[in-house]
Amino acid sequence: MPDDKLQAVMKFFDDEEAKILKEAERLKAIQTALKLKDPKGTTSLLFQLGIKDTTPLEDELEKLPPDLRANIDTVEGNVVEMNFPLIKFTELQKKAMGSGTANAMIVRLVVDHSKTFQTSFCCHLDNETKSEREYHYPWDQSASKKAHNGPIQQHCHGKMTPLTWQMTRILHRYLKKGHPTLYYIHEHIQERLSQLPYHCIVCDLIHNGSQDPQLRRSTVCHSISCKQIWPKVPLHIRIPELRSDPAVVDLILTTVYAAAMTARMDLLPNCPIRSTNTVLSILGTIPAVKVLQTTNALEQRLALGHQDAEKLLTWACTTFRGFLTSAPSNLRIPGFGQHQFLLANASPEIEAAFLMRRAIHHPDGSTGKVLFHGTPLERLPSILQQGLKICSGTPLQRIGAAHGNGIYMAEDPATSYGYSSTCHNSWQNSKFKNMRVLLGCEVVGPGNRVQSATGGVHLLKEEREVMIRYVFLMEQGAHTPPRQQVENVMESAFWGLRRGTV
Repeated sequence: MPDDKLQAVMKFFDDEEAKILKEAERLKAIQTALKLKDPKGTTSLLFQLGIKDTTPLEDELEKLPPDLRANIDTVEGNVVEMNFPLIKFTELQKKAMGSGTANAMIVRLVVDHSKTFQTSFCCHLDNETKSEREYHYPWDQSASKKAHNGPIQQHCHGKMTPLTWQMTRILHRYLKKGHPTLYYIHEHIQERLSQLPYHCIVCDLIHNGSQDPQLRRSTVCHSISCKQIWPKVPLHIRIPELRSDPAVVDLILTTVYAAAMTARMDLLPNCPIRSTNTVLSILGTIPAVKVLQTTNALEQRLALGHQDAEKLLTWACTTFRGFLTSAPSNLRIPGFGQHQFLLANASPEIEAAFLMRRAIHHPDGSTGKVLFHGTPLERLPSILQQGLKICSGTPLQRIGAAHGNGIYMAEDPATSYGYSSTCHNSWQNSKFKNMRVLLGCEVVGPGNRVQSATGGVHLLKEEREVMIRYVFLMEQGAHTPPRQQVENVMESAFWGLRRGTV
């Protein structure tokens, strides 16, 4: 066939194809319009004409904006998966919420457009293995009266984390109200992902005064019902550090041991175990944290040693309602040794109170002073829970108050190091022995520099103007770095924590 005739034939068929596609679009538009007016009648008409009808799910997906449609995959039948990137989560936030290396959260929905049943669902992270994602057991809100208050135990496979556990309960409450469309479900999840740390992980009520501070982990509120539910949650969700950061668990148990060794229960505020001897006995039964890190049945393993081991461990690691973590490499301070811990955020109430004082003294957003405080290990449980308190003139006063009542702090680490003391023993499976504690703090306000033989000593009269950020564990006889070497680095870390960039 000559080339000119071949080109003419190709053009003819191209034109015919374009006409057919255009007609298909027109018929599709008519079908959509008819379904909006009379869904049942249109379905009946298509059946009579022998034309395959679209499913309600296909119709709903068709109406979604293109950018939203790109994040929703049809799995099978009436099952879809929504993909939520976690790119706005910093590494500290991911660690706090137990998501680790995950780059996205996946919400799997079983939709019932007949509205006979409520939408069932399950939440997962994209770093789960293929075998863990092979079979699903969605949360069915219609199946049992027990479902009324939302899921407590893990209901699907995979590695449930604080992030997916909290989002499961949020979705349960949202879907219980009716039958929202995929668009509104997606919008709700997207909005709530950015708000998780500011709400109670159990009941979802916002924490008092927590709208502005940079929080990184959800915690339990003070309501009795939430405190009753929380102990029933799987231990690896209550204490994700058992898997991700065992050094923090070791540190906390070491401080509890040191406090119990003093035989003073006032150093263990709100402890559910009412005797220091019993605390020591329980600590003697807890396996090394490396063992707990790889144990699947954590609750059963702890119960083998003591029936209250889980209760003590939960109190010790969660009662301060903040996020203590091993300092990541980009936030480590040179010269303070190997064991550095970062209090990325204290409890919502302590953070909010500090933020209020900061706004008064630093309206331009500038960083406060870097000051240090030395303390014995046994004081750390109450310090984490309550912040640094003025103990002068109280039974908790440890040394004299030469310049009056207040919190004594120093500009130079060596000065504060001299006021710490060595804890020679620890619970039997700890790696932290013969350690001293030095706290690195941000202080706002004018402070009160006093005359001292060591120089650079400050007396703080306002507890809310002190925020602990670093816990340095240092060996007996260690040398502290000079202030000039660490001040700028610590100020930069404070700035990053306050801005939420780390």
